[in-house]
Amino acid sequence: MERSIWNQPWFFIPVLLFYVIALVFTLWAPYGYEIIWFNPHRVEPWNTFFVWATRMGEAPLWITVILFFLIKNRPYGLLLLGALLLMAPISYLAKDLIGIPRPNTWFDLHQLQDLLVKVPGVPLNGGNTSFPSGHTMLAVTMFSLVTLMLPYRWRRFGLLFAMLALLTGISRVFLVQHFLRDVLAGAAFGLAITSLVWWGYGRWKSSQNTIVSDNPSAPLSTNE
Repeated sequence: MERSIWNQPWFFIPVLLFYVIALVFTLWAPYGYEIIWFNPHRVEPWNTFFVWATRMGEAPLWITVILFFLIKNRPYGLLLLGALLLMAPISYLAKDLIGIPRPNTWFDLHQLQDLLVKVPGVPLNGGNTSFPSGHTMLAVTMFSLVTLMLPYRWRRFGLLFAMLALLTGISRVFLVQHFLRDVLAGAAFGLAITSLVWWGYGRWKSSQNTIVSDNPSAPLSTNE
């Protein structure tokens, strides 16, 4: 069976369970309720914890990871770089076209700012760029790709990477930057991007193997 994120149970099953539970919650709860639900929990040490957790969905971390892979395994490094370059315009374009207000803007428009408890020192993004969550999209894309790169004996690390990706999404709600629906959309976009770039990588790898089989004297790649 060809490897894909859909047949990596250590990663996919926890993501799927979170997705189902969160989807039921969004269908049941009033819009924005998840933001208010976190109000009593916006205290230390949770504030600092989620401020750090959200950085797993930011470019500096993944640029460092990409540089590491470019040194250790160039094809994988290029794969991660391609995913990052593909994800960025998709995120910005989707936010611009869909145009859903950020939580801070939405609560302000509905004169509900008094209901919000905010994390001190965390500036809130405004405007109509809430959907989807770019941090979640990046985290799910990168952590799922790294899961696919793992040797079989390390496949259980997929559970850790799934938890880290989901934690990034939850941090966006905790920090009053996104609604839960934005996080779910970001995760869906991330899984789709992973599937696309991994499929492209598989086609490229197959073509390289075909070239080697057709020309036995060709030097084998040492990057895999």
